[in-house]
Amino acid sequence: MKKSYFPQQMAYSLLFTLLILPTSWAKSSTTEGLLAKVAAEIKEAKSKMTLDVKVPDLSPKAWKVHVLAEEETISDSIEVTGGTLLYTGNRLKAERLIVHGDGILLVDGELLCPEIDVKGNGIVIFKKNSVRYYGGQMKVGSGLVIAKSENNLNLRIRKDGAYYCGGENKGEIMIDGLATIEIKGNQEGNIIIGEGKGRPAIVNVKRNLKGKVNSQQSCDIAVEDDIFGHMDIKGNLKLSGRNLIASDITVSETLNAKLNSVISKKDKQNTLKAKQATISTVRNNVSDLHTALNLTLKVGGSHQGKMTSNTGNIDATITENSKGDIAAGNSIKAVASNLFGNITAANNANLTIKDTLESYLLKTGKNATVKAGTFKGNADIGGKGDLSAVDFVKGEFYYQVKMDHGSLKAKKNNELEIAVAKKGSVNVGQNNRANIKIGAQGDVTVGESNTGSIIIGDNGIVKVKREQMDVIYIGGTGDVEAGRAHKSIIVKKEAKIKLGESVDSYYDEGVIQIANGLITTIGKNSFDIQTTSADKNTKVTIGDYNEGNMDIVGTADIAVSRDQTGKTNVGKGGSLKARSHFGNITFGDAANIDITNLLCGNLYVAANKGTTTVNIGTAKDANMGIYGLCNMKTGDISNDKPGEETIFIQTGSLISKNNIESNFVAKGAMHVQARNIYGNVDIGDPNSKVDAIVKGKVTVGK
Repeated sequence: MKKSYFPQQMAYSLLFTLLILPTSWAKSSTTEGLLAKVAAEIKEAKSKMTLDVKVPDLSPKAWKVHVLAEEETISDSIEVTGGTLLYTGNRLKAERLIVHGDGILLVDGELLCPEIDVKGNGIVIFKKNSVRYYGGQMKVGSGLVIAKSENNLNLRIRKDGAYYCGGENKGEIMIDGLATIEIKGNQEGNIIIGEGKGRPAIVNVKRNLKGKVNSQQSCDIAVEDDIFGHMDIKGNLKLSGRNLIASDITVSETLNAKLNSVISKKDKQNTLKAKQATISTVRNNVSDLHTALNLTLKVGGSHQGKMTSNTGNIDATITENSKGDIAAGNSIKAVASNLFGNITAANNANLTIKDTLESYLLKTGKNATVKAGTFKGNADIGGKGDLSAVDFVKGEFYYQVKMDHGSLKAKKNNELEIAVAKKGSVNVGQNNRANIKIGAQGDVTVGESNTGSIIIGDNGIVKVKREQMDVIYIGGTGDVEAGRAHKSIIVKKEAKIKLGESVDSYYDEGVIQIANGLITTIGKNSFDIQTTSADKNTKVTIGDYNEGNMDIVGTADIAVSRDQTGKTNVGKGGSLKARSHFGNITFGDAANIDITNLLCGNLYVAANKGTTTVNIGTAKDANMGIYGLCNMKTGDISNDKPGEETIFIQTGSLISKNNIESNFVAKGAMHVQARNIYGNVDIGDPNSKVDAIVKGKVTVGK
């Protein structure tokens, strides 16, 4: 702004000529007074600062020239040499002010200058700043700049520098060296910081930080109110503030942030990136978090956003809900009320979720420990799994838990397919509604009913309190208990089977197949019973009716409390006791057979040694062939057509309390006793004895 007032211009030309005169022209007392005033201004400003700034040398010997202007200084251009102390009273107005060297600028009143440049070290203090000069610039080589109220000018300090603004700072701040910045109001403009040494750059903002921050050095940034600007920091960043709003932060090294909340806008999700980070918020955090190394997160409210660590660990504590995927190159530890999102850890995961964990995929390279109220999801655990929840819930996309080895515990119900490659255990407090497969040794306990199959590759223990609706398979030795079995139970080695009862399903006739061992039902059994070990004994105890066939290749001891309606086939010897038997009976060696009431079926015993004893209440329509020594007692042997069936006993005795309505054949010595025999008698040994009225042909000793 050029003025045409000639006398005034002449006066200023004369005044500024003094600036280049030697120091001796200036009064030292005036210089000392001005320096004292500068020192007082700095002291006053420092009393209001949170930060501590280094005060430059204010001795008179450091400053050669001074200029006094008590009222105001107005000029198109002010340009002075270095070593200058420039003071103005109420007003300094110029198009530009340049100091070629070190300089102090102290303005009590308005500073109306769009371009200020102190080339060397400088101290700039001004109390008021006109709002007319948006976009103006103040440059200082290095030093201290104090705006006591507000500042609209852009500020650049070329080297190390400190800046204090007592009010709102609307301009951009650029410090190329070690930086100290304190703003008592809002910071509207961007902050750009170059490289510095010795300590991090310090930025304190009393109100809101609205501009972006770009720094080539580590920073400590403290904001009392809200942060709106993006940050790009080379080095470390220590950040505190109230709310971080719709802003991205990128830090090349370590981010340490303490905030009240991180808030996004509808069209902008915050992203925080760092080599490693520790972030805590008093309330909610809405941001995507990405680190190369470790990430530690503590949220007093809810978190929404992804968490990613390329090669490190993630440790997240969320007071309320977490929504977003979590992925770590090493391990994950998370605590939350509810967690929604995929979980991927190259090594381990440790999750403690108070209410619901809902994850399309929980995947770990090694181990996983999960404690949750409700687990909705799929799990693929590369190592040991230790999963516990009140309920494991199946959904449209949630159906399976896989692990190398480990355990799953549901306090109430499980609906997920469970596949354990090696050793594992499953414990369901109430109902299990899905298949369970364990590749090696395993144990399964279900507190109520199980609707899925149970497959264990090696030795196993299975306990189901009530209904077992599907197949149980154990590849080694097995111990199985169930309230009611509806489908087959297969144990490849020695087994102990205890059932309340077994019931054939509508689609499948069940079987109990074991190598050998113990089979017990409290109630009835509808399954076929089979064994595969010819060298071992099997004990079968049926507490009610037995409706299935028995095919036992070794020895067997069989007891049926009521009736046996299927066949009994025992490869070797043993014993059979039942109230009635309505199927054929076969033993491969000597046996003790006790049928209290009725036998309706054939009886065959192929004994090589030992004695077979047979007690039958009534035999009906039964052919019998008993090799070896046999002693038989019966109440009656009857047939619909007397003489149609045949009883063969190699040697021994046949005692009937009533009649025998079958043919009788024996090779060795026999004692036959009955009231009447309605059939032929053919005994090879002449030393035999027949005490009965024989209605048919009798041959003894031929």
